[in-house]
Amino acid sequence: MRFRFIPLYPFFQDFGGARRHAEEIVNEIKRRGFFIESLDWSAKDIDFDVLIVFGFFIHNPDILEFCHSKGVKIILIPLFDPMYNFFSYSLLYNVGKIFPLQNTAKIRKRILEVSDIIMANNSKEKSDLIKIFGVKSEKIFVNYVGLSTLFKEKSKLIDEDLFFNKYKIKDFVFYPSAAISKRKNQIGLLKAVYKTQIPLVITGTRSIEKDIKKDFDKLTVGQKNILCIDWLGFDELISAYKCAKVMVSVSNAETAGLVNLEAGYLGCNLVLDFNPVFKEYIGDMAIYVSRKSPESIRNGILKALNMPKNNIVSQYIE
Repeated sequence: MRFRFIPLYPFFQDFGGARRHAEEIVNEIKRRGFFIESLDWSAKDIDFDVLIVFGFFIHNPDILEFCHSKGVKIILIPLFDPMYNFFSYSLLYNVGKIFPLQNTAKIRKRILEVSDIIMANNSKEKSDLIKIFGVKSEKIFVNYVGLSTLFKEKSKLIDEDLFFNKYKIKDFVFYPSAAISKRKNQIGLLKAVYKTQIPLVITGTRSIEKDIKKDFDKLTVGQKNILCIDWLGFDELISAYKCAKVMVSVSNAETAGLVNLEAGYLGCNLVLDFNPVFKEYIGDMAIYVSRKSPESIRNGILKALNMPKNNIVSQYIE
C-alpha cells in the first residue's frame, strides 16, 4: 500500500501545530514500513492507493474527486476548530450552499463527501461536522492526537540547560506558539500579566497579526517580566518545557492542544481555558480559567506557580 498526502499549507508557510501533526503522522507511517510522500503535482500517473488530506477548506476538491474516481481511498483529517459558536457556523455554511458561486461552504462539503474516512481529533469536532455538514456518522471517528515517538525519544536526551544557558530564565509561565494571533489569544494572556512580576515566555513573535500588533507592543515593550522569542527549534522547545513551571493555553479554538500534552508530559502545571476540547484531552489534570477574563487567567497562573511540579499529569498523558 502506497500513500500520498496534501498538507494544510506548504511546510515553508506553516510552523505551527498543524504542520507538526502532519509531519508526525507521515513519519509514523514511514516508520511502519509504508511508502508515503507529498502529492507529486508533476506526476504523469497515479502511483498511490491512499491520499491523506490535512485540512478541508483551501484544497481543490476536483483533484480529490478525480483521484477517488480512479480508485484512490481518501482519508481526511479536517482540523475543524471553529472560533465562533455552532449556530454561527451552521448559518454561514447553510447560506453558502445557496449561492451559485464557489465558496468555502461548498468546497468543504465536497471534500467531506468524497472522503472515505474522516478522522476528527475530538468529540466536538466530530459532532460539529455531522451537524453542520451532514457527514455520515459511519465514516467519521475520533482519532486522538498523541505524543510523537520522536518527541518522547528526544525528551529523554535533552535537559533544561539548553534553554536556560541561552535565556537565563527558569520556573516561568510558558505559552509556545508559531504566531501571535487572535486565535491563540496571546493578548488575553498579556493583559493578565501586565505590570506584574509574573515571568512569562512566549514564542511566535516573528509572525504577528497586523490587527493586534499595536496592542501586542503596548503590552510587551518595557515589560521586564516578559520574554518574547521569535521561534524555538524542536530541541529548544523540549528544553523550554523542562525549564518552565507553568504552561498556559487560552486559545480561542483548538482541535487538540498538542503543546498541552507535551508540556504536561514534561512536568509543567497546566492552566487552560474552559474549552471542551481541552477537558476531553486533559480531564481534571489542569487549572481551568476563562480566556475572556484577564483576572481569571492571572488567578489561575498564580495558583499554578504556587503548586509543586509533579508527575501525575505526565502519567495521565502517557
